[in-house]
Amino acid sequence: MKNQKRMNQGYEIIQSTQVSENKEIVLGYNPKSKFFVCWVCFNKTNYNWGDYSEDPNDVTETYFKRILDK
Repeated sequence: MKNQKRMNQGYEIIQSTQVSENKEIVLGYNPKSKFFVCWVCFNKTNYNWGDYSEDPNDVTETYFKRILDK
């Protein structure tokens, strides 16, 4: 069985960290728009509080801040 890419709104989820039972912080990349995003995701399907940027360093910083803040 082939590994499915996890997608949301055209963004491929490229990294995720589970911070509680039903909550994770995710990084995504949209190759068409060249934008990166960091979301808080609930139950692997409910994506909230997107932080978008063309600079991967910006969203990576948000990603780690959100992990630490849980």
